[in-house]
Formats: sequence, structure tokens, C-alpha cells
Amino acid sequence: MSHLGRAIRYLGHYRRITIAAYGALFISIVAQLAVPQLVQRILDAITNGVTAQKVAAVPTAFQPQALAALGWTPEQFAMYTKGAETALITAGLLIVAFALMRAFFAFSQNFMS
Repeated sequence: MSHLGRAIRYLGHYRRITIAAYGALFISIVAQLAVPQLVQRILDAITNGVTAQKVAAVPTAFQPQALAALGWTPEQFAMYTKGAETALITAGLLIVAFALMRAFFAFSQNFMS
């Protein structure tokens, strides 16, 4: 335990660098944890888009019943039919941005450590 106390006292002399290293580590972890959420958005956009295309193929007289069975409103249906590509592109770009951010902050944390 005395070695741990000595190491903590040593870090006290380099408070700014230590705080910056832990801050970079925190940002890197948050960026890494955001990627699965974005993948979930991509999968949801794909499944909702495919489902919306199937509902669009149903005769218009039966579309309200199909939407009610899915629990979708007409606004959601319109968004899913037209917004699937936009959601995919946006989520893909965000994944790349978060990967770059994670790489930068992971490098910064390692460098400062």
C-alpha cells in the first residue's frame, strides 16, 4: 500500500497532466460506447424502412389497419419510408466521427500517461 500512496503523491505534482489524461480517457470511453447505439439506429432504420416498404405495397384501404398493428402513426410511416437512407448515412458518418474522436483521445491519454 505504501507504493500506491507514493504514486498518488507523485501524481499530485503533475495535476494538470493527470486531469487531462483522465479527461481524455473519459471522452475516449464515451465515444467508444456511443458506437453500439449508432449501430442500433442503423439496424432500426433498415428494419423500419423494409417494413414501411412492405406496408406501402399493401392496398391503401388496409394500410391504416397495418399501421395500427405496428403501432405506427401516419407521420412515422412517412418518416420511415423516406428517411431510412438519411438515417443510415447520418449514423454511418457519426460512427466514423466517433471512431476518429476515440482514436485521438486514446492517443492523447496514452501520450499524457
